[in-house]
Amino acid sequence: MRKNLPNFGEATTTLYRGGQPSERGFRMLAKMGINIVVDLRGSRDSERKIVTHLGMQYVALPWH
Repeated sequence: MRKNLPNFGEATTTLYRGGQPSERGFRMLAKMGINIVVDLRGSRDSERKIVTHLGMQYVALPWH
């Protein structure tokens, strides 16, 4: 799990945080029932495509 979801952890019962997921990591998040992926680096079209294809919502909030 660490390789595909680095620094993944539960912040609250409904909020998780982590580093950059691999493509497999995004699939793992979808299987876990995650509904929204927030990207703090800004919008990334390749990630948006993966996330939305898996049925999750992609939100970009640049933090720099």
